[in-house]
Amino acid sequence: MLIERVRRALAPDYEIVREIAGGGMGIVFAARQVRLDRIVAIKILRPELATAVAAERFLAEGRLLARLAHPNIIPIYDAGEGEGLLYLVMEFVEGETLAERLKRGPLPPREATSLARDLLAALGAAHAQGVVHRDVKPANIFLRDGRALLGDFGVARWREESDPALTRTGQQIGTPRYMSPEQIDGVPATPSTDVYAAGLVLWEATTGERWPAYQTPEDADWRRVPAAVAASLRRALALSPDQRWTDARDFAGALQPAGGRISAAVILGAVGVIAALGVAWRVLRPHRPAAEPERAALTVEIPAFETSALPGGSALGESIAAELRADLGGFPDFYVPEPPQFAAHPGSVRIRGRVMAVGDQISLLARIGGATTSAGMPPVETAPAAPADWGLLADTLALSLVERLWRSQAVNDPWVPRAALPKTPRGFALWLRGEQLWTEARWEETQVAYLQAEQTGSGCLLCSYRLIDVERWIGAEHDPRRLARVLAQIDSFPPRYRSLIRADTLPLPARLDALGRAAREEPEFFLASLHLGDELFHRGPLYGRLRRDAEEPLGRSVQLAPRFGPGWEHLLWVRISEGDSISAAKALEGLARTPPAPPGGFSYALHMLLQLGFHWRYGRPEEALAFSRAILEQPGIAQEPRAIGGARLLMTMDLPEGAVGLGRLLAVRGDMPTAVRPALLGQLFGFAALGRPDSVRRIGERLRDAVDDPALPLLAEETEALLVALDPDPGLGAAPDLIARLNRASLPGIAAPALRRRAAWARGLLAFHAKDSSGLAGARAALRDEAAPARLGGMLSAVGLALRGDVRGALAALPDLPVMDPRFPYADPLEDAASHFLRARWLVASGDSAAARRLLRWHEHLQLEGFATGDPEVGELAWALGTLARWQRALLLRGEEGAGAERCGLYSAVARHWSHGTAPYAARADSARAWFSRRCSGRI
Repeated sequence: MLIERVRRALAPDYEIVREIAGGGMGIVFAARQVRLDRIVAIKILRPELATAVAAERFLAEGRLLARLAHPNIIPIYDAGEGEGLLYLVMEFVEGETLAERLKRGPLPPREATSLARDLLAALGAAHAQGVVHRDVKPANIFLRDGRALLGDFGVARWREESDPALTRTGQQIGTPRYMSPEQIDGVPATPSTDVYAAGLVLWEATTGERWPAYQTPEDADWRRVPAAVAASLRRALALSPDQRWTDARDFAGALQPAGGRISAAVILGAVGVIAALGVAWRVLRPHRPAAEPERAALTVEIPAFETSALPGGSALGESIAAELRADLGGFPDFYVPEPPQFAAHPGSVRIRGRVMAVGDQISLLARIGGATTSAGMPPVETAPAAPADWGLLADTLALSLVERLWRSQAVNDPWVPRAALPKTPRGFALWLRGEQLWTEARWEETQVAYLQAEQTGSGCLLCSYRLIDVERWIGAEHDPRRLARVLAQIDSFPPRYRSLIRADTLPLPARLDALGRAAREEPEFFLASLHLGDELFHRGPLYGRLRRDAEEPLGRSVQLAPRFGPGWEHLLWVRISEGDSISAAKALEGLARTPPAPPGGFSYALHMLLQLGFHWRYGRPEEALAFSRAILEQPGIAQEPRAIGGARLLMTMDLPEGAVGLGRLLAVRGDMPTAVRPALLGQLFGFAALGRPDSVRRIGERLRDAVDDPALPLLAEETEALLVALDPDPGLGAAPDLIARLNRASLPGIAAPALRRRAAWARGLLAFHAKDSSGLAGARAALRDEAAPARLGGMLSAVGLALRGDVRGALAALPDLPVMDPRFPYADPLEDAASHFLRARWLVASGDSAAARRLLRWHEHLQLEGFATGDPEVGELAWALGTLARWQRALLLRGEEGAGAERCGLYSAVARHWSHGTAPYAARADSARAWFSRRCSGRI
C-alpha cells in the first residue's frame, strides 16, 4: 500500500499522523518530526505522476519556497527522496483554508481588507524575487490567528531560471476558474496574472460570489466591496494585462489604509474636542492570540450588538462588535478578548449595545457594565447615519467609549492610571493620539504627541512616564526633570506602575533585579514583562545574563498585549539574534499586524532593518542580497540619514554576513555619499566576526584611501592584532608585516599622539601573546614617552605581571572599566573588549571559570548610543570579536554539567560564522559543526 511505502520513505525522521489532502500533483500528510517533536506537513509527489518533468517541477517548488522567506508564505523545512518518493516538509498550518471559510459566507469588511494586505504581501515578496505563483485560489490560502498564508507554489515558475521544458507552449497551468483571460488563452504568466487571480479571490471573499468569466469591472456591482479595497480591485480585474497593476506590490500600495480617517463632522457629534483637534483614529486589525492570558489590563468584553429592530441584522450586530473590539484593542492599557474567552474574565467591563432604527437610518447605543463598574452609568449613543455607514458609527462610538472608560470614576479598576491622565480636553485628545501611535510603534509621532500633551499644562503624568520609555528606546535626549516630576507624584499611579517607575531610578544590575520582581509579582501586566525583556536584551549580557533570557518576558508581553508593536519589535530582534526561524517568523507576523509607518523616519527604517535581519538570518545569501537591494530602493530610505548605518546595525542581530553584504551595497550608492564610511566599517566588523583578518586588512586599506580619518585604518590594524592577541591558542601568530605596520603607526611624527598610543598598546598585546618580554617592554616605553592614559599603560602593566606568572597581580592591576558608559572617555574603541578577554583569561588561571564565562557573555548586549553612523562605538567592537568570545566560552564549558544548551548555541554560531574563515577559524568551524551534530538536536 502507498501509505506503508510513505512511512518507510520518511522513517526514522518522520512519523505519519494522518492524511490531510490528496488533490493535485501531491498527497499531503500531517507527520511528527521525531527529532524536534513537532507536527509538520509533508507533501508527497504522487507516484503515478513522477515523470522526470513532474519530479523537476515538484523539486522546483521546494527551491522556490526556500527562497521565499516571508511571514505570509508557508515555509519549507526540508526536502528529500526515499522509496522512490519525492517529498517536501513544510510548516503545519492549523486552521482552515479560505475556501473552507467562504462556505460560511463572505468575510466582514475588516477581515477582507486584512486578507487583501496579507495575500498581496506574500505575492509581492514572490514577485520581488521574480516568482509568479500561477495558481492563486482560496484553497491555497490558509487562515491562522487572524492572518493569511499563501502556499502551494507547485506550479510557480522561477523566471530567472531556464524553465527546462517544465511547461509546453500553450499548456495551461493553474485552476481554470481563477485564471486570467490571457492565461486561459495559453499566454505565459506574468505578475499581472497573479494580480488578476488575487482580484478574483478578493472579490469572492468580500461578496461571497465568484466573478463571472470575462466580466469587465464596469459591469460589476461594487456596493458590497469595502471602500479600502474597491478602487484598487477594479484595476486588478481589468481584462487586459496592460490595464492592471504591474505586480502585487503596486496593487498593495494602492490599498487605502485600513479603517481610514473619520470625518470631523462625524467625530464632532460624538467627542467634540477630539474632532476639533483633528485626531486621526487608526484602527488595528483584529487578532486572536494563540493563547489567551488571564488578564492584561482593563479587560473589556464586547458581545454582538442586539439588532432586534432590524430584520435579519444579526451579522451587522457581530460586525459592529468586531469593529469595536479592534478599535479598543489598539490601546496599551485595554485588553479586549474575543467572544470565546469572555467567561475567563469575570472581573471585566462589559459593553452591551443595540442597533436602533431611526427612520431609514440607524444609530448605536451602548451601556458599560460589569463587576468593576458602578451602577447608573449613562449610556453612550451616536447620531443617526445611513446603514451603509455602520463602520463609521462604530468608530465614533469607540471614541466615546474610550473617553468614558478612561475618565469615568464609575470604572473602579485598579489597572487604570486615571489620576495620571490629562486634566484638560486638549491634553486628553493629544494623549489619546499618543497611545494609539505608541501601540503602532510610530516612534517619532508618538514622541511628538506625548510632548504636545505634556506641554499643554494638562498635568499628564502618564505622558511624562511614557516619554521616558519612548525616548530611551529611540535614543533621544530627554529632560531629566521629567523623571523627578513623575517620582514626586508617584502616588498618582497604580501600584503596578509604581514598581516600574522606581526601577527606572536604579543603576544596573539592581534595575534588572527590580524589574524581575515586578514581572513575577504582576505576571498579568504586560509592561512589566516588556521592561524586563528590554533590559535583559539590551544590557543583561553586560552583567553575565544570556541574551536568550530576554525571550521569555518579551514573549509574555506580546501574549498579554498582542497588538502592541514595540513588544513585537523587541521580540523579533531577539529571535533573529538567537536563530530560531519558526519563532522569528511568528514574531515577524506579529509585527506585520501593526499598520506600516510612512516612508522615511526612524520607525520606517527600523522595520526595514528588522526585515533585512530576517532575510539575512534565514534566507540564502543571494536572496538576502536581492532583498537588500529592494529595500535600498524603497521610498524614503535614501533620504533617511540613519539608514547609512544599516550594515553596522545588522551586527546587533549577530549577522556579520549581512554587515558585509549590505555594506558592499551601501558603499557604492551614488545617492548616499555619506554611506561610504559606515558601510566600510560594517564590513570591517563583519569580517572580524567571520574570522577573516585578511579581509579586515583590505578594508583598512580602503578606509585609508576613501576616508580622511587616520584613526579608521589604524582601527583595522588594531582589530587584526587583537584577533591574535586575545585568542586562547598560544600558537596563533600575527601576519608577518602586522607588527611592522603598527611600529610605523607608533613612531613620533607619523600620527597624532592618541593614535601612536593606540598602536603601541596593540603592539604590546601582541608581544604578550607571543611571550615576547622585550617587545612588551618596548611598547610600555612608547606609552610612557607619550604620557599615555593610565588605563592603556595599566593594561600593559597587567599583562607584564601575567607574563611573569603573577596572575593575581595581573587581575589586581587591570584597570576597572565602567560598563558601556557613553560618558566614559575610552582611549581606544577596543579597550573594553581587551579588558573582558584578559580578565576572563586570568580568572580561569586563578580557578574561577564560571566567572570568566559570565564575563565573556558581555558581547551579546545591544547597547548602542547612536545609530551607527558616526565614530565606532565600543559595543560594535564587542560584536566584531563576539565569535572569538563564543569559541572561548565553548572551550570553558567542556565538562560542565547542565551546560549543553548554552554550548550547543555557541558551537552553532561558531560553525556558522567561521565556516568560510581563514586558518585556523575554518578548522574550528568544522570541529564545532561535528560536535554540534553529535550532541545537539537540529541543524546549523
